[in-house]
Amino acid sequence: MDDSTTFELKKDDDIKFLTKINGLPPAIAKDTKVAELAINANQGVFELMHDVELNSKHNEMLFYTFGEKNCCLPKGATFAILKGDYSTLKKHDFLVLTEVKGPSTGLKEDADVIKRHVVRLENIDVFEDFDFKKNDNTTIEITKITWHVEDALPFPLCISSSNKDEEFNDVSIALGNIVLCDYGLTIIDNEFKDSSIQPSVVPASIGNYSNKDGSHCSEVKPKMIPIRYRPTLTKSPLTFSESIVVKNPDKKNEVFSAKRLLFQEASNALPALELTDTIDSKWEAQMDLLIDSTPSSKHFITEVESNGIVSLRFGDDINGARPNAGIQFKAKYRIGNGIAGNIGSDTIYHIIAPQSVVAALTALGNDGKDYSIHFQVMVVKIQKLLKK
Repeated sequence: MDDSTTFELKKDDDIKFLTKINGLPPAIAKDTKVAELAINANQGVFELMHDVELNSKHNEMLFYTFGEKNCCLPKGATFAILKGDYSTLKKHDFLVLTEVKGPSTGLKEDADVIKRHVVRLENIDVFEDFDFKKNDNTTIEITKITWHVEDALPFPLCISSSNKDEEFNDVSIALGNIVLCDYGLTIIDNEFKDSSIQPSVVPASIGNYSNKDGSHCSEVKPKMIPIRYRPTLTKSPLTFSESIVVKNPDKKNEVFSAKRLLFQEASNALPALELTDTIDSKWEAQMDLLIDSTPSSKHFITEVESNGIVSLRFGDDINGARPNAGIQFKAKYRIGNGIAGNIGSDTIYHIIAPQSVVAALTALGNDGKDYSIHFQVMVVKIQKLLKK
């Protein structure tokens, strides 16, 4: 009988992860005073990047060694065998392969914490080992997992070991329920009157009465000149990140590896900022208005000063559209950048989520069974520092 428990986390539910704050519970309901306190008290807010189904059966999965006493996954390995039926794993799930005991002593405190590697599954095949049987003479179910070639093991990983006195099993294990998150806190302007874009209203144009033909006897009609509109963002630092694409746009059937998703290229990073105007049009951030912005493109670029203040620059009706006078903007954006997002292993402690998710987590932790979902958060890092 499968006693596993499952439920989903959805990116659109605005789920956040935080480092530990003393006195607060691990699971916190969003839109509560406790959640507000946690966010304001914590400098390390991370947000879920994708939908994921969690399964308590995937918390810790043991490798299968076919009876070998000194078994090892070699450097460069792209597959392994798990003990048990893990048909509940899904293609493209993330797993962390990690050493949990010292191979020479079998002690947890001797485990090499550096030997931890994330992989993205490509295939899951369940079959039976007919050569080894359980005590009741039934066959042993095993699962072969294969992962993306770019996620090949960068080091050998010991699964079982021995010394002259003892044998040690389960030296390394596979951890499931892996979620990707990114450093930064999303801020959404609900009302135009509370906009984070200041000034939020595009000013009216002014009239220019200069007479270029040199004659002062003829009537001169004013030429309307738009005022330069360079609003600023009220909060900073603005998050920059590479757009996370699950699938490779150049190869429709190819899914990006964990390695590719975890390390981003700063040269491809865009500001995490989207504008909405009073006629409900969306304006998108670009790297440059001179490349792909047409006269009708609702685009803008950001200019970040040394003090972190962000200014916005719009088009001129040639390279990108110019916003019409009187239009007002509100923003959806993320703040958080730089080395503050570099955290150590196992430092994520809190989750802020909808009440339904918090209730499920709380119930799983209090029912007396080993159903708790252990969140393993893989933080996406920018590979290169942003340079001006």
